[in-house]
Amino acid sequence: MVNLGKPDVDLSSEQDISDTSTLPGKQEDYGSVPPKIRDARNNYLCVSKKGAAIEGQYFIDLSIPPPALHILSGAKNLSLYTTSGAVTADVWVTGNNRLKRVSLKLSSDNGHVCAKIHDIFYNGESERRPSLDIELWANYGDVSLSLPRCFRGPIAIRSHHERVAFSSELEKRTPLLSDVDGVRVYFVGDRPRSWRWRGGVSEEGGKDASGSLEEPLDELSVGGRHTSVRINWDGESELTPMRQNKWENFCMGNVRFFTSGRVN
Repeated sequence: MVNLGKPDVDLSSEQDISDTSTLPGKQEDYGSVPPKIRDARNNYLCVSKKGAAIEGQYFIDLSIPPPALHILSGAKNLSLYTTSGAVTADVWVTGNNRLKRVSLKLSSDNGHVCAKIHDIFYNGESERRPSLDIELWANYGDVSLSLPRCFRGPIAIRSHHERVAFSSELEKRTPLLSDVDGVRVYFVGDRPRSWRWRGGVSEEGGKDASGSLEEPLDELSVGGRHTSVRINWDGESELTPMRQNKWENFCMGNVRFFTSGRVN
């Protein structure tokens, strides 16, 4: 997993921009996507602000080729970053399955991060989508995330605090695999027989013990300083924020002041 925090350039070698079967202009009935962004699909979008919040709805289509600059330098399919303020995003993802993986990165140096990754329904059925690589980072703020119900893969949470919560329905499918040195690793759904997080055609082998190809997995990484983490399924109500005790609140205020000069 790459470094969390400020925007970086990490173009996944798994992406294949040669398939144009779903290039912009092809009419699809994305009924679950808000009309105002249904025909405004995007790819390789980077938003970076200083001292201001970021909020928006984003329809990411991996079949849209990146500009030449992005081919050379590399980029996330969606990167949202602010030095101070909340990052709030509703995200829908589509694209030919041969594109393998979509990378999403939302981070705030001083504020909350709230992301909702929505399922897309086509003719009443959930659309098969590229696998997800999600990175969320928040300092001195909470992380709240809604996952699509077809999410399957590992969740790594880097936090020295115990304020981590899953919705009851998600928790039933999310056993803890390890808890070492402040990094907790969970797994959502059926585990891969090969135990390769990125199993698939593009990975060396990419096969289980029987030699058959496995579906590529989703992946989520969450981190931050003095933060809490709440995760639920798409369509569920958000979990209630977890309050700090007085001592945690006092310590966080001191650290925030001496590192950022802010008190709230």
